[in-house]
Amino acid sequence: MPGADPSDVGTASAALQTGNGEKMNGEKMNGSSENGSGMVMGGVDLTTMSRLIKLPAAGANPDVRPSNLMPVIPPQLMGSMLANGFQSGTQFGSGYVVQGWVTDKIHTYPATYYIESVSVSPNDPDLYKYTIRTLHPQPDGGQDCNIDVCPMVWEYGCGSRTVFVRTATGSTSFVVPYQATAVGGQWNYQQGVPGGGRKVIEQDSPDYDTKITFACDNGAIGKCVENMGYKPWAMGPNECKYVCTTLHDLPSCRKVCVQHTLELMHEACVRMVRADYCGNGTPHTVTGVSIDEWDNANIQTETSISTNPSDHFGKEAEWTPNGARCLSQANMGRLDDDVTMTRLDTYLNMTCPDKWPNSSWGNNDCFDVKGGTPSTYYFGNVPTTSFDWHDRVFLRNTSMCVHDFDYTTGTFETNTHFVMPPCKAQN
Repeated sequence: MPGADPSDVGTASAALQTGNGEKMNGEKMNGSSENGSGMVMGGVDLTTMSRLIKLPAAGANPDVRPSNLMPVIPPQLMGSMLANGFQSGTQFGSGYVVQGWVTDKIHTYPATYYIESVSVSPNDPDLYKYTIRTLHPQPDGGQDCNIDVCPMVWEYGCGSRTVFVRTATGSTSFVVPYQATAVGGQWNYQQGVPGGGRKVIEQDSPDYDTKITFACDNGAIGKCVENMGYKPWAMGPNECKYVCTTLHDLPSCRKVCVQHTLELMHEACVRMVRADYCGNGTPHTVTGVSIDEWDNANIQTETSISTNPSDHFGKEAEWTPNGARCLSQANMGRLDDDVTMTRLDTYLNMTCPDKWPNSSWGNNDCFDVKGGTPSTYYFGNVPTTSFDWHDRVFLRNTSMCVHDFDYTTGTFETNTHFVMPPCKAQN
């Protein structure tokens, strides 16, 4: 997909209380764990899919020369399953290659994706899990290069981890690749620019089911699907309101309902997991810090946090696919950057002043018990004209990195568990 440069997404570790992070699609983003070339899987075009005539030996790289490729009827994505009406699931999995692209978030390179294996998630039969290997140019020293002379490398697209297993004589280790879930559409992976981190092919696009993304389990796009339950293809609840008109001087009302998929919830989740406040692709998370999220559709519900300070989470933000709609004032004192020691509120004023402290962020504290702009999640609150559905509020979250503010005393609570590290918080 020319021009789209999808971004890194954060990681999550559990359905409710989740470790966040900055990566959008895989462990290799943002230079924190480059894992070989440091390239990130962008997207693929299913209309280019071919079948290998001769499969590789175990552990060997596949032969992807044209003479070993057999064109197939292009599959489409049904949920997370590749299908074309008569082939689906494992039949349309291992042994196939498809053309796509990878990115280092600055440059984009063509890539060949090889589906090494496919299985059904043991936790959810609705999720197909793909092991993907990619063949792509490897820039020298992270610099752009002429792809005609760049060395080509094979690597697991989502990276891998080493697993140690005890044996009778000691232990042995295995390299286990991270898997991916196939989701419709593709993302912009840039950071710090308008449109950074945004999904650029959505469900209203005719390319949605053919230009897709293999979303890594260790990235925010994949985590928001599997761990948090925001499957973009699943339907959300009905949202209804009464529309009234006057007929013969008498009010006449009828109930109008709409139902959306969870796609926009999924996009909001990706922003939340990465703490992409400005909605420009720039993360503000500390990997591994726990968060708790909930939504008005009851896909996730707020966890009951105990009164033990070590278990306490401070309220952080309301999230939309465009970033944070509003933030808790308690979040402003934490450090955006532990290198420059910039406070988060300073960064927001410098980077996205159109959102902060503009009235579009309400009173800048959506959790303020004294007031705040109501959530626009419900259809009944959505204006009839000039409204971007991406601006609806979908998710709220609390974070271990945020100190709660006591409105009765006007002070931040003292909690010795929230200090640098890990939260880079300073109040």
